[in-house]
Amino acid sequence: MDEYIECKVSNWPKFMVFSQHLNTQKWLFRGQADSDWTLKTSHERLLDQLVDKYKFIISKVCEENRELIKLQRFSLESKIDKIKSQTLDINKIKNLKNEVETILHKSEKLAIENFKKDAQLYMNHEKQIDLLAAMQHYGTPTRLLDVTASLFIALFFAFESDIYDSKGELKPKVIWAFRRESLLSEQAGLHTASEDNSIYDLLDDELKQKQECIELACKILSGKFDYEGCIVHVTPNYYNERISAQNGSFLLSSKLGETFEDSLRHTLGISEKSYKIPKIIYIDDFLKMKSFLQTRLVKFVFDPVKCHSADNVLKNTNVSSLNLFPDIEGLARDIKY
Repeated sequence: MDEYIECKVSNWPKFMVFSQHLNTQKWLFRGQADSDWTLKTSHERLLDQLVDKYKFIISKVCEENRELIKLQRFSLESKIDKIKSQTLDINKIKNLKNEVETILHKSEKLAIENFKKDAQLYMNHEKQIDLLAAMQHYGTPTRLLDVTASLFIALFFAFESDIYDSKGELKPKVIWAFRRESLLSEQAGLHTASEDNSIYDLLDDELKQKQECIELACKILSGKFDYEGCIVHVTPNYYNERISAQNGSFLLSSKLGETFEDSLRHTLGISEKSYKIPKIIYIDDFLKMKSFLQTRLVKFVFDPVKCHSADNVLKNTNVSSLNLFPDIEGLARDIKY
């Protein structure tokens, strides 16, 4: 079984046939306008910007002090040789990672507390995951990644805007598909290891799963979670018209100091090598594969020429800006000239 597959799509009719065979209740989707974009939360992108900023500052300082650096090169090289000769201390690295995680968690906790204090005029939610979902909705960088239960809504977001490369050529679009079962099986083990959730036993399975995931998410956000990085699928109680219209929910990473993709790999049991170099197949072959039913992660890459526009595909599915953004933003996004 291939845990992760990249599927090339160059034919709309065959993709539509595939969508009819797909049990969408078993999958979560995310559409992205550029196939080169990785899966990153807004919080992770913010950290990347800060790192790039400090790299630029350091490079400027080095440039301005080039002569001084030349004088210090011998001393610096001696120090590097000394470090290389030392045995790598894994415990020191782990301690440093823990320190970074603690700092990031404290800053997140403070942000949630500040938001909760000032947001009481507009909403009445106590759970941290509900507050974080509201923050994500209104533009705060968070560790949440938006997903949808609708393949066609993901398709809309993938094709809503065009990205061009340095040669002026349109870049391929992408839909990520996450198997719910693979996420839930990991979470089930975490629930078993956590406190008794018998309070939810009277609920049906779907509501029970939802409430257990909310409790697990709150445990993560409170810092009472000692497991390695993992991804939790959560549908908070905080809901509004837009999230409802987009059939939306979130993937929550348990570690702020770890990339979302590393946590996802760990959760789905995908090796680093398989994630970097996935098995590539084409939509024709994908339709014939029975093993894809057990695939945990699929990246659909759409040919930018043969699949340039999704308008004809979406027009009969009632998916548009007006429906996905049920306010004045939807009206404004729908007007193109």
